[in-house]
Amino acid sequence: RNASVTMTSDGVLMYLSAMDFAKLLEEPKVTHMGLSEALDKATLIDVRSEAEYGRWHLPKAVNIPLNLLAMKKRLLNHETHYVCYCESGHRSKAAAHLLSLQGFTVFALADCESLLDKSHQMYRQDMPHYLLQQGVAVPENS
Repeated sequence: RNASVTMTSDGVLMYLSAMDFAKLLEEPKVTHMGLSEALDKATLIDVRSEAEYGRWHLPKAVNIPLNLLAMKKRLLNHETHYVCYCESGHRSKAAAHLLSLQGFTVFALADCESLLDKSHQMYRQDMPHYLLQQGVAVPENS
């Protein structure tokens, strides 16, 4: 689509080809993992905000908000399997896609929306909080 643009101050105009724009609109290709398998076999990454994580999170889940993922990926290691989650699945898919491009073994949690159901309430906790040490989740005060 063509557009006319008038800049009101100095700036930089960038061009995006139609093919690159179409790639941006595609759904990221990620592999999913179910909750029970994720709890047993992977380190969980909650990609929601710190405030959302503070209200509740899954057991042994570390909080790396999506907007901080690029800076905090240095805390991960390539030998660990990770599963990203959020409440809708959108942020977790984006995070899993971005981390997989960096060579990490990462999945998105299947059916994130069900985390809000009563049937999954037993998994939700507000304490303790977890941090990454050598790519693995440990309680914050250990």
